[in-house]
Amino acid sequence: MLQPGYQGKYGELTPEQVKTDLDRVLTYVDRETPARVVDKHTGKVITDYTKLDVNSQLERGAFRLASYEWGVTYSAMMAATETTGDSRYMDYVNNRFRFLAEVAPHFKRVLEEKGDTDPQMKQILTPGALDDAGAVCAAMIKASLKDRTLPVQAD
Repeated sequence: MLQPGYQGKYGELTPEQVKTDLDRVLTYVDRETPARVVDKHTGKVITDYTKLDVNSQLERGAFRLASYEWGVTYSAMMAATETTGDSRYMDYVNNRFRFLAEVAPHFKRVLEEKGDTDPQMKQILTPGALDDAGAVCAAMIKASLKDRTLPVQAD
């Protein structure tokens, strides 16, 4: 019988091996999901959110901060903290949720004044389908139950 040519490791893994892989994933997703606002034409980082305009957008990474998939990822990060006791996974979730809560009112203002805003933020502000916000909202509820100071309520 022909043996598979997979490059992945098979067999029993130790908790340390799993933790090493989890840490590698955390480092990667932290780098690939920046919590910054930029000007979409210049790439310049915007730190004064009162100055957001129609050219302002969440900095693009490999993944979208508010996608269905990322809602599932946030839940997995919380589970990683529960399982390993390593708070860095929950810190990642809280950092992204605090960032979204901080910038949302400013993107909402741009949407109301100009009729358009960054599509990623528009998906959060005016979801048209469950997949637009369902998994992220579920993760926000879970996170807010763990940290009552997390600003996840809508205005």
